[in-house]
Amino acid sequence: MNTRCRALLAGSALLCAVFVLGACQSMGEGMAESAARARAERYAAQGNPQFSDPQLQAVVKDFEARYAVIGVDADRLGLDQGRPCPVSKATAFTVMKGMSYEAYQKIQLDIAAKVPGYTGISDPDAVRVVSLSGFCGENGPQGPAVIVGTTRDISRYRGEGYSTVTVSDTVSRIEATWAEGQRRGEQTIISIIRSAQFKETGDGQLAENIQDWDYLNEIRDAPSANYTYLVPKADGTPRYTVSFGRNPTIGTYTTTVAEHLDTRLTYTRTWQGTELLQENRMKDGQLHGWMIIHPTVYDGTQIPGRRDCYQNGELVKALECPSS
Repeated sequence: MNTRCRALLAGSALLCAVFVLGACQSMGEGMAESAARARAERYAAQGNPQFSDPQLQAVVKDFEARYAVIGVDADRLGLDQGRPCPVSKATAFTVMKGMSYEAYQKIQLDIAAKVPGYTGISDPDAVRVVSLSGFCGENGPQGPAVIVGTTRDISRYRGEGYSTVTVSDTVSRIEATWAEGQRRGEQTIISIIRSAQFKETGDGQLAENIQDWDYLNEIRDAPSANYTYLVPKADGTPRYTVSFGRNPTIGTYTTTVAEHLDTRLTYTRTWQGTELLQENRMKDGQLHGWMIIHPTVYDGTQIPGRRDCYQNGELVKALECPSS
């Protein structure tokens, strides 16, 4: 496989495996598939990052126990075992998303303003909420509760000569304490997502995006799981947000730890397997400080790292890069 394709794959392996592998078919589907499966096996064998901080280490152990039982199987989240919550569609959406439908759509519009050709919506009619434990009334959960629900998100990317639509159906299990309709303190959220990809035809209709290469269809249909833990400080404010992303078919074994330094500043690290990939700092939700991409080895090729300075979300050239 030539250097250009290696670099392409290395930069996109976690997010764009389907598209990148498709672009490299001319170099041998068998070789690309074999290499991809070998990478997935290597990261799976590494396990998870381990931490000296007892709170972070407790999160890792809890994740490992839950993942051993649930994995990426949405049927194990308990949706069919729950009692329906007597909530309106608007309240159900807020319970599942943690924000109102209007706030969610504003975020999508903000993304569309920054990403050419992108549009995103969520289907409020697809939301369903059931309770596994605790109280869930007309205003949603109250106090400690475990709920399970469904959501459906639809995104479109349009560009010259292509238009792709992705429909993502998610089943989420949320363990939290609710007060006044909002989640408080410690939280555990397990979301399992199945996505279907379509291409728009010339007459505006959608056609399923089936590939000639069976492996592309396999990874396109493979479910992804996100296990997210919110760990509070003693005063109830956030200390850590820890996320584990898993898609064994694609080879996604990511762990992300966001440390909330105060109400404005966050320091984030991301691993693939046990290999540290990236570090960055954020201020008020924008990149602020050094973004560090660590060097790695990809199919025997050394991929160099880099450091970029951001100030209030803007990439700048600088020798020093304040993060406060």
